[in-house]
Amino acid sequence: NGYGKVIIPAIAAMEYNKGGRRTQYDQSKTNAVWDSYLNYKQDVDAISSSIDLMAGYTYQDWKTRDNLFPVYNEDGTDTLETTDYPFNEPRHTLVSFYGRLNYALLGRYLLTATARYDGSSRFAPQNRWGLFPSVALAWRIKDEAFLRDVALISDLKLRLGYGATGQQDGIADYSYLPVYQTSTSTAQYQLGDKFYTMYRPNGYDANIKWESTTTYNAGVDFGLLGGRLSGGIDVYLKKTSDLLSVIPVAAGSNFVNELLTNIGSIENRGVELNLAATPILTADWEWDVNFNFTYNKNKVTKLTQVEDPNYAGVLTGNLGGGTGNKGQIHSVGYNTFAYYLHKQIYDQATGKPIEGLYADLNGDGIINEKDLYRTRSAEPHTLLGFSTTLRWRGLSLSTGMRASVGNWVFNNVASDGGSYRLVMNPLNYVQNAPASLLKHNFYSSQYLSDYWLEDGSFLKMDYLTLAYNFGQVWQNVMGISVNFSIQNVFTLTRYTGLDPEIAGGIDNNLYPRPRAFTLGISFNFF
Repeated sequence: NGYGKVIIPAIAAMEYNKGGRRTQYDQSKTNAVWDSYLNYKQDVDAISSSIDLMAGYTYQDWKTRDNLFPVYNEDGTDTLETTDYPFNEPRHTLVSFYGRLNYALLGRYLLTATARYDGSSRFAPQNRWGLFPSVALAWRIKDEAFLRDVALISDLKLRLGYGATGQQDGIADYSYLPVYQTSTSTAQYQLGDKFYTMYRPNGYDANIKWESTTTYNAGVDFGLLGGRLSGGIDVYLKKTSDLLSVIPVAAGSNFVNELLTNIGSIENRGVELNLAATPILTADWEWDVNFNFTYNKNKVTKLTQVEDPNYAGVLTGNLGGGTGNKGQIHSVGYNTFAYYLHKQIYDQATGKPIEGLYADLNGDGIINEKDLYRTRSAEPHTLLGFSTTLRWRGLSLSTGMRASVGNWVFNNVASDGGSYRLVMNPLNYVQNAPASLLKHNFYSSQYLSDYWLEDGSFLKMDYLTLAYNFGQVWQNVMGISVNFSIQNVFTLTRYTGLDPEIAGGIDNNLYPRPRAFTLGISFNFF
């Protein structure tokens, strides 16, 4: 539950023309969950088998109640906004029936099969339900007679898998229905000296349905030297169909110019490697090391119902500055979130960009949207992770690091504010600008230049922790441990902005991630 009042005095500039603002708010949220399942397990010695069956049902319901109140000017003498109904109550429900079979033959030939039948109130009745199955096979090679007595190999297992999952997050609660809503306070209609709230239609897609991702994978798990070295390697192929994405719609065909709908498919393929090792293990010393590596190749495979070689793709990546500028595009045959920009021309003598001069890529003598080109992507092709802990008696030192390779970032902070025209603002005040302005010396903003595109690859140390466990003290009635940790220790990158780790690749971040120092003392009574 949340409630309160909003009071803006009449002398405040933001509400000066309306005599201030006085209103209240009252909201409550109710989330209900029911989860139940049955499990049955049986060993069948006659066929050297083990069977494990599970079936279940889950119900989840999210409901919000917003009580609505009129809005008055500060002294309460005039009504600025009214409501036609006392409350709004958005709600959505997710229901799932699911089952799983685990079957083992001779303890080393394994089968797992699952199925989910999910229903979401965010879809129309004819699209509400989706069936998502999976099958996995495994062979414990280590348990075969020819490896059972090999001391060097402690584990060896081969895996094959197939599975489908559904996605409905990000969809508005009633986006399949034609719904009207009241306009905001900044979109009222004025009659005389009063402003009136209007009803306006929302955009909707009556045929919106589940996004589905099908994954095929094969892998090997292994262990050596009694588990001192272990790991696994997987290769995978993921195909997403009925992709949910925001796309522009034809004028007059809906009540919005952009709509979330099912538009096509994408494909991801790659390899994953995980390693864990204990190089040192003695009575006083222990050293654990973990490493993971992922390489992923991403490609859009479909965007339209009918193939159209002249269709550029779906523009995305909203840019700050200008009006309606988008710096990325989803196009068939390319990475998702590929940048879609003009190719900057540079002065050969100084190496500086020439303001307003871009490559005429189609050779028609005109620089326009037809000269935009696809380059790079916000999505990294390689991810690496490393963590380690070194212990000596009660003292331990641990750290974790991550690396991202191949992610490119559009420095929208520099592109939006990087012009002398904005420093000496036309409204006759001076404002700040990024220091990169002194390098390129642009007078006017260059919103769609690939000059702002930078390599965002990075190496980060996420944490560093030093701890000491004193063990049992004070006649064996208490244990004490002390630890000191640093979060966000350092970032190594060539990116000139504040942080190269930007979701979506368009950097509008004005504040750095904090570095936190923590000193902790733990007491254990026993």
